[in-house]
Amino acid sequence: MRYAAVLLALLTPAPTMAQSSTTPPVAQAPAATPPDPARLDLARRLIDQIMPPANREQMIEAILAPMMANVSRTLTRDPKLSEMLGNNPRVKAIFDRFIERQTARSLANLRGELPAMAETMSRAYARNFEAAQLREIAAFFATPTGAIYLARSPAIMKDPDVLAWQSALIVKSLATIQGDVSDMLKELSAEAGRSQ
Repeated sequence: MRYAAVLLALLTPAPTMAQSSTTPPVAQAPAATPPDPARLDLARRLIDQIMPPANREQMIEAILAPMMANVSRTLTRDPKLSEMLGNNPRVKAIFDRFIERQTARSLANLRGELPAMAETMSRAYARNFEAAQLREIAAFFATPTGAIYLARSPAIMKDPDVLAWQSALIVKSLATIQGDVSDMLKELSAEAGRSQ
C-alpha cells in the first residue's frame, strides 16, 4: 500500500538533463477535485505515521539499494555483457560507474521528491478513504502488529522471492524493449526516407 507510489517513482528514470525548449513537455494529469480539508489533515497525519519524515530517506534507500543491486546482477547475467565484463577490466569499471551513477541519481531524485510524494499520497488517501477509515488505518498502525508491519516493510524488497521476481521481470522487460526499440527505429527510418 505505502510503497506503490515509491515503486512507481523508482521505475521512472532519473532525469539526466534539464528540460529544454526542444524537450517535449511532460504530460499533465487531469485536474483532480480538491480533497476535503478534514480528511486531508487526517491523511497527512497517517502518511507521517506510515513514513515518518525523519526516516523517509533511510526507507527509500532500503528499497532502492537492493533493487539497483538486483538490476546490476540481472544485467551481468546477459551472456554478451558478461563476456565483455569478464574479458576487460576497463569495461567492467565503466559498467560499475554506470550503475553507481544511476543509483546516485535515483536516490537524489527521490530525496528531492519526498515532500511532494508525501503530500501527493496524503491527497490521494484523503480522496479514497472516509475520515473514519483513515482513523481505523491509523489505529491499526498504532497496534503492535501494525508497528511490526511498518518496521519490516522495507526489508520485504530484499526477500529472495521478491528479488527473483524482479530479476525475471527485468529480463522480460529488456528483451521486449530491445525488440520494440529496434522495430521503432526501422519504422522511423522508413518514414523519414519517404518524407524526403
